[in-house]
Amino acid sequence: MKPPKAEMQDFGLSVLSSAIGVELPEDEDMEIEKEEVKFLCILVLIALVGIGLILGVNYQPIAYVRSRAVELALGEALVVAAILGFTVDAYIKEFLVRKASVNLFKYLVGYKLPEPIQNRLRDLMGTST
Repeated sequence: MKPPKAEMQDFGLSVLSSAIGVELPEDEDMEIEKEEVKFLCILVLIALVGIGLILGVNYQPIAYVRSRAVELALGEALVVAAILGFTVDAYIKEFLVRKASVNLFKYLVGYKLPEPIQNRLRDLMGTST
Protein backbone atom coordinates (compact mmCIF):
# COMPACT_ATOMS: atom_id res chain seq x y z
CA MET A 1 0.00 0.00 0.00
CA LYS A 2 1.29 3.43 -0.94
CA PRO A 3 1.54 6.20 1.61
CA PRO A 4 -1.09 8.97 1.24
CA LYS A 5 1.46 11.48 -0.10
CA ALA A 6 2.55 9.08 -2.87
CA GLU A 7 -1.09 8.46 -3.81
CA MET A 8 -1.73 12.20 -4.00
CA GLN A 9 1.33 12.66 -6.24
CA ASP A 10 0.09 9.89 -8.55
CA PHE A 11 -3.38 11.44 -8.60
CA GLY A 12 -1.96 14.90 -9.32
CA LEU A 13 0.26 13.50 -12.05
CA SER A 14 -2.67 11.70 -13.66
CA VAL A 15 -4.81 14.85 -13.56
CA LEU A 16 -2.04 16.97 -15.10
CA SER A 17 -1.25 14.36 -17.73
CA SER A 18 -4.88 14.09 -18.75
CA ALA A 19 -5.16 17.89 -18.88
CA ILE A 20 -2.29 18.19 -21.35
CA GLY A 21 -3.24 15.04 -23.27
CA VAL A 22 -0.39 12.69 -22.33
CA GLU A 23 -1.19 9.08 -21.52
CA LEU A 24 0.77 7.44 -18.71
CA PRO A 25 1.62 3.76 -19.27
CA GLU A 26 1.57 1.32 -16.37
CA ASP A 27 4.94 -0.36 -16.97
CA GLU A 28 8.63 0.06 -16.17
CA ASP A 29 8.89 3.14 -18.41
CA MET A 30 6.71 5.01 -15.92
CA GLU A 31 9.69 6.91 -14.47
CA ILE A 32 10.62 8.27 -17.91
CA GLU A 33 7.01 9.23 -18.57
CA LYS A 34 6.80 11.01 -15.22
CA GLU A 35 9.89 13.02 -16.11
CA GLU A 36 8.42 13.95 -19.49
CA VAL A 37 5.12 15.00 -17.94
CA LYS A 38 6.99 17.01 -15.32
CA PHE A 39 9.01 18.69 -18.09
CA LEU A 40 5.84 19.54 -20.03
CA CYS A 41 4.18 20.92 -16.90
CA ILE A 42 7.20 23.14 -16.26
CA LEU A 43 7.01 24.40 -19.85
CA VAL A 44 3.32 25.20 -19.38
CA LEU A 45 4.15 27.06 -16.18
CA ILE A 46 6.90 29.04 -17.94
CA ALA A 47 4.50 29.96 -20.73
CA LEU A 48 1.83 31.04 -18.26
CA VAL A 49 4.30 33.20 -16.32
CA GLY A 50 5.40 34.79 -19.60
CA ILE A 51 1.82 35.49 -20.65
CA GLY A 52 1.13 36.89 -17.20
CA LEU A 53 4.08 39.26 -17.50
CA ILE A 54 2.99 40.39 -20.95
CA LEU A 55 -0.55 41.04 -19.76
CA GLY A 56 0.70 42.65 -16.55
CA VAL A 57 2.40 45.42 -18.51
CA ASN A 58 -1.01 46.91 -19.22
CA TYR A 59 -1.68 47.42 -15.52
CA GLN A 60 1.47 49.43 -14.82
CA PRO A 61 1.46 53.21 -15.00
CA ILE A 62 2.68 54.58 -18.32
CA ALA A 63 5.37 56.58 -16.50
CA TYR A 64 7.23 53.33 -15.63
CA VAL A 65 8.72 52.98 -19.09
CA ARG A 66 11.79 50.96 -18.12
CA SER A 67 10.00 48.47 -15.90
CA ARG A 68 7.28 48.02 -18.53
CA ALA A 69 9.92 47.37 -21.21
CA VAL A 70 11.80 44.88 -19.03
CA GLU A 71 8.62 43.08 -18.02
CA LEU A 72 7.43 42.86 -21.62
CA ALA A 73 10.80 41.60 -22.86
CA LEU A 74 11.02 39.01 -20.08
CA GLY A 75 7.47 37.83 -20.77
CA GLU A 76 8.18 37.47 -24.48
CA ALA A 77 11.41 35.60 -23.77
CA LEU A 78 9.60 33.14 -21.49
CA VAL A 79 6.88 32.50 -24.05
CA VAL A 80 9.46 31.91 -26.80
CA ALA A 81 11.43 29.57 -24.51
CA ALA A 82 8.29 27.55 -23.79
CA ILE A 83 7.42 27.33 -27.49
CA LEU A 84 10.93 26.14 -28.31
CA GLY A 85 10.77 23.65 -25.47
CA PHE A 86 7.54 22.18 -26.83
CA THR A 87 8.65 22.04 -30.46
CA VAL A 88 12.41 21.67 -30.75
CA ASP A 89 13.26 19.64 -27.64
CA ALA A 90 11.93 16.31 -28.96
CA TYR A 91 13.81 16.65 -32.24
CA ILE A 92 17.07 17.55 -30.49
CA LYS A 93 16.79 14.57 -28.14
CA GLU A 94 16.10 12.19 -31.02
CA PHE A 95 19.01 13.59 -33.03
CA LEU A 96 21.42 13.25 -30.10
CA VAL A 97 20.40 9.66 -29.41
CA ARG A 98 20.75 8.74 -33.08
CA LYS A 99 24.13 10.46 -33.36
CA ALA A 100 25.42 8.82 -30.19
CA SER A 101 24.30 5.36 -31.31
CA VAL A 102 26.09 5.76 -34.64
CA ASN A 103 29.29 7.01 -33.03
CA LEU A 104 29.29 4.41 -30.25
CA PHE A 105 28.46 1.46 -32.49
CA LYS A 106 32.05 0.73 -33.47
CA TYR A 107 33.15 0.79 -29.84
CA LEU A 108 30.29 -1.40 -28.66
CA VAL A 109 30.72 -4.03 -31.36
CA GLY A 110 34.47 -3.98 -31.78
CA TYR A 111 36.62 -4.13 -34.86
CA LYS A 112 37.65 -7.78 -34.65
CA LEU A 113 34.26 -9.35 -35.27
CA PRO A 114 33.58 -10.92 -38.66
CA GLU A 115 31.86 -8.65 -41.18
CA PRO A 116 28.55 -10.63 -41.32
CA ILE A 117 28.17 -10.36 -37.55
CA GLN A 118 28.95 -6.64 -37.64
CA ASN A 119 26.36 -6.17 -40.41
CA ARG A 120 23.73 -8.07 -38.44
CA LEU A 121 24.41 -6.01 -35.33
CA ARG A 122 24.27 -2.85 -37.42
CA ASP A 123 20.86 -3.90 -38.73
CA LEU A 124 19.59 -4.65 -35.24
CA MET A 125 20.77 -1.31 -33.90
CA GLY A 126 19.41 0.61 -36.87
CA THR A 127 22.69 2.30 -37.73
CA SER A 128 24.23 2.64 -41.15
CA THR A 129 27.89 3.22 -40.26
